[in-house]
Amino acid sequence: MKKLCIGIAVFCLSNPSAWAWEIHKNLMPWVVRGLSAETLKAIENPFKPQEQGMQNENTLSHLIMELQLNPKTKLDPLNATHAREILLSGAVDEPDHGMDENLEDSADPRNDRAYMGGKTGPTSKGFRHMFFAGWNLAHPIRSFQIPPRPLGLAPERAEILAKKARFLLQIENRAWGFRVLTWAMHFIQDLSQPFHSTQIPSLEIPLWSALLGGFGNLVKESTRTVANFHWAYEGYVNTQVLKGDRSPFADCLTRAKNYASIKVNRAEIHPRELADAIAAASVELAPTVGDSVVEFFGAKLKNPEYDLPKDKGTPDYEKLSVDPTLAKQRQKLEQVTCVALANGVMGSRLLLDWAIQAVLKTNR
Repeated sequence: MKKLCIGIAVFCLSNPSAWAWEIHKNLMPWVVRGLSAETLKAIENPFKPQEQGMQNENTLSHLIMELQLNPKTKLDPLNATHAREILLSGAVDEPDHGMDENLEDSADPRNDRAYMGGKTGPTSKGFRHMFFAGWNLAHPIRSFQIPPRPLGLAPERAEILAKKARFLLQIENRAWGFRVLTWAMHFIQDLSQPFHSTQIPSLEIPLWSALLGGFGNLVKESTRTVANFHWAYEGYVNTQVLKGDRSPFADCLTRAKNYASIKVNRAEIHPRELADAIAAASVELAPTVGDSVVEFFGAKLKNPEYDLPKDKGTPDYEKLSVDPTLAKQRQKLEQVTCVALANGVMGSRLLLDWAIQAVLKTNR
């Protein structure tokens, strides 16, 4: 039994992690589009000369130490004149570019990396970008995971980064403040992707037949198939988001408040409560997302010629988006994805409002 549990744990958790929603930058225009007039005014207010210190190496060095980032973290200069430019610049994707990789053990006190991508290489950032809340007796199948304890630091990272961003904004270091705030949004958006909040969204995803070749073969092949469906899902969603107003997700991205399923007190929002609420909403959506990706992409993603993290057998997403034989499956997938995307976009807007309102209150 012990060997079985260890094997299952490796199978569930060692699959290569993709970027939640693949490229976060592509969501940011939708985040900005739905902001309140007051928040829009705040992000378009020009920086003062002393607030444009995007090249300030002392600030970066301080952030590396305080936020426990990879000491080799390098950031491209933004040279922004106001916050809108930073929000739309791609800074939101910087947490995927090495700052959370190859960290010291002190950054992972619970040793989550042993179950979430290892301690080195690109997958070693996974423990900060995902969160599995733990096995819940009330929902034994939906919440199944090994080990059963909570895994991952994504909600904690969202909170730490949001608080640091607000502090920088309050001391009128707005360029860095908004840059760090986009990092916090990154983790909010990560949590809105059900594959980042549930180990196995559907029991139809693993390649159970591989057990005929031995348990080690089951671990190897199921790791590949889970990653395939994860990557295919993000790849398809990204191609559709990029269609702008022609996207099937245009309405739920624009009017995210009407679609979002997160349960928070929006009058008194707090970053950690927001992050936890989004993670919980993703767990609720996960079974439908898992079943939908299997129905939409089909069992072929389990075949040996498909290994998407290694660029083998990438699906034709544009063809899938118009295939008339998949109309029913596509509708089901896009309907549940609308809710997940709305959670990420609405969560980002709420986080931005929280930070700006705190600064406005300080200055009144």
